[in-house]
Amino acid sequence: MTMTTVAHLTNLNYVVLDFATQRVRTTPDEVRQAAEGGDLLAHLEEVAEDAGLDASILGSWTPAERSDINNMFASWANAIDLERKYGITRDRADQGWIALAFGINDQIRAVSSR
Repeated sequence: MTMTTVAHLTNLNYVVLDFATQRVRTTPDEVRQAAEGGDLLAHLEEVAEDAGLDASILGSWTPAERSDINNMFASWANAIDLERKYGITRDRADQGWIALAFGINDQIRAVSSR
């Protein structure tokens, strides 16, 4: 049974959109690869630290919640065709966080419909 809630996902989306508005650059492929690796949250925490941004909300989740979210996005990354689904070019460094925000919105819809 999943422990991920809409609140988790909206907090995650806030962090990701903060990266985008602060012009932290990453490509959609880099985001997808980080998610496929199974530890997206650690990657986001590292990005935030490097950019001097606050992603402390991610560290407040239990290990089980973190695992659930990481697994959710590993599955998303393994199945997604970013260009076809979201119209996102894989190698544009200004679109990585937008691609992940779209993915988070897809997960919010999935969690909300349970």
